[in-house]
Amino acid sequence: MSRKTITTIMPNYNDSVYIEASIKGIFRQTRRPDAIIFVDDASTDNSLDIVRSLDPEGTLLRIITKPTNKGVVDSFNIALAQTTTDYVNFVSMDDSVDPTWIEKSMAMLEACPNAGICFTDLYHDYGDRKGPYRAFISDGPCFLTPEEFANKICGHYISGTSVVVKTDKLLEVGGYRPELRWHSDWFAWLAIACRYGTCFVPECLVSLKVRDTSHSTVGMQDKQAQDEVLRNIMLILNSDEFADIVPQFVIGQVLRHWSNYSLIESILRHPELMTFKTQMLVNGILTHRSLEVEMAMQERGRRSQAELQALTAAQRGH
Repeated sequence: MSRKTITTIMPNYNDSVYIEASIKGIFRQTRRPDAIIFVDDASTDNSLDIVRSLDPEGTLLRIITKPTNKGVVDSFNIALAQTTTDYVNFVSMDDSVDPTWIEKSMAMLEACPNAGICFTDLYHDYGDRKGPYRAFISDGPCFLTPEEFANKICGHYISGTSVVVKTDKLLEVGGYRPELRWHSDWFAWLAIACRYGTCFVPECLVSLKVRDTSHSTVGMQDKQAQDEVLRNIMLILNSDEFADIVPQFVIGQVLRHWSNYSLIESILRHPELMTFKTQMLVNGILTHRSLEVEMAMQERGRRSQAELQALTAAQRGH
């Protein structure tokens, strides 16, 4: 079995406070990446001074500096276009990683060469507390065919923080598609898993910092922009290019990610999306929401009955 190569891509914009810990976390990997690309998105703080101090000889890191700020999706794609290794992973400055993350992920991928991607469980770090986010796919490391993955995912998603992916497969699905903005990674990982299968390691090997100022959190708050992103997702899924993954998306009910009806509302605003394929894809949302509404109504009924009984008892007491 040949040893494959991997590049770690690290985007940055004004995150100097996290840089040292993040880069040292990659330096401490029990299997070091073959290349590390640091992309600075026209930071105005001392980010570049810090990163250069960590590699004074310029032999450990490749630093790309952008003259103007164009966002994290642009940074990822610039680095991806210059990646020459078999695999690639992506580390945000405020995320932290277990020293064995790359080693365990690459061991699975090298043992399962048909897999397009590997992901792990992870921690969500809220600053004052940290909790595990688990996929509950298996008790041990495993490979899942596209069909097996679809039957296991149950409306969940793959966190890009934990991903190691085949470079050519990521490029094949469009990399970080600019039209999908903060959901570009969400789509890429699921598309690859549903087309080529995935490896999974049931250990929390990475930690995702949850911030109100994150790219996705801020972006989704812009209702007009989010509507356009959701429209683009549905246009892509209705295209011939991704017809092969639609059955897995339907079985896995992956669009339940927007079970708050925001996706349904977006579809209704765009008649071109009202296709049979769309109906199949969103059926899981409607079923899921119908059950939620039914459970909420039942709970409301139980509370009303309890309140009525309490009121009756109080009146009898008088």
